[in-house]
Amino acid sequence: KHTIEIMKVASTCIAFLSTASALSTTTSSRRVQLQAMSSNDIEKAAIGRRQAASAMLFGMTGLAFGAASNANAAARPEYLTEPTDEFKESERQRSEFRAAQVIIKQKFTKVLDRLTDVSKTESELQADLVELRELVTQTGGMPLGIKKEDMVKIIRRKKAKGFWPTNVEIAYQDLIREIMFQQSPNKEKDPLSAI
Repeated sequence: KHTIEIMKVASTCIAFLSTASALSTTTSSRRVQLQAMSSNDIEKAAIGRRQAASAMLFGMTGLAFGAASNANAAARPEYLTEPTDEFKESERQRSEFRAAQVIIKQKFTKVLDRLTDVSKTESELQADLVELRELVTQTGGMPLGIKKEDMVKIIRRKKAKGFWPTNVEIAYQDLIREIMFQQSPNKEKDPLSAI
């Protein structure tokens, strides 16, 4: 409906401009009038006619765009004032997930702190790495806030301090393989593959 009105306004503008250009053609009587006028007066008359035509064109264009913006304003969707039940349920689930992830992260952090600060013997180091692997298996990967790379850096710093027996290295490699499997569990691969 509004586009039809806009098209009518545009066609009226075009008709006006074509009429103005038809009137501006010089006839013999018009030439006589122009010869009698000074060049300064001719420029003023031409400018006045051009300004009138452009003002008319811009005025019509403004009306057309105004009508179009009113049509768009009427078609805008109304926003909800209250959240929907689905949104509230989704928010509840997100908050529960975040709370569970915080608890899991605390467990990981506790074991990593014990591994780096407290554990000194082979059995303690191995037990901490096995516990980390079990946590990765239970949670289905790493918790939010702990990246595999960060954990590997922490464990490698401990390894670089010197005491790192073979059984501890085996437990560390098992932990890394479990993390990689949980992050990308491609069960289509060869089951005998190392990863």
